Amino acid sequence: MLVIIQARSSSERFKNKVMYEIYDKPMIWWVWKSVKMSKYKNKVVIATSNNRSDNKLFKYLKKNKIRVYRGSLTNVTGRLMQTAKKYNSKYFIRISGDSPLLHSSLIDNAISCYKNLKKKFDLITNIYPKRIYSKGMSVELIRTDILKQNIKNMTDLQKEHVTKYFYENNLKYKIIPLKKNYNLNKYFYGKVSLAVDNFKDIKKIKPLIKKKFKI
Repeated sequence: MLVIIQARSSSERFKNKVMYEIYDKPMIWWVWKSVKMSKYKNKVVIATSNNRSDNKLFKYLKKNKIRVYRGSLTNVTGRLMQTAKKYNSKYFIRISGDSPLLHSSLIDNAISCYKNLKKKFDLITNIYPKRIYSKGMSVELIRTDILKQNIKNMTDLQKEHVTKYFYENNLKYKIIPLKKNYNLNKYFYGKVSLAVDNFKDIKKIKPLIKKKFKI
């Protein structure tokens, strides 16, 4: 399965956060490492923008032999669609680049659901019809063609947020909600956010990263 981590450096609330170092590694490395902990042999690609603001990120990924693809800064749907097309993937998993604590079993659950489904689907998700884990634990498995078929109907905002269009038009699409994994109680919705939205979040997640990766 192709896993695409979308990442950019021009976040308004915390610029260059994906390159902010935590225990001598940029945050994007911890996201990538979390994804690589999946029990499946997934192909992992960082999809970033071709804007000059992401040159530092691009150079770091190339230097460390991490797959990277560059596309539109604001049309994230197009960026992910082109990434999937490059790797000839009919389906891919979408992960946010601000989720260094993502639990790999959530990726495994989505892939297992995909493998066991006997019917056609457009999207497998753990954030619809409601978010069942904290922010930073979002996993979406998307059929690539559904983006190609609908990108022309999306607003600029929907293109930026990729799956927003499908949730807002959910009656037209086959969306499969994932069930809670009760072995992950601490990540249930209602707990503290585990995503990095601003600089203050770094202090909160550092001890959790230390514990998770046994630093």
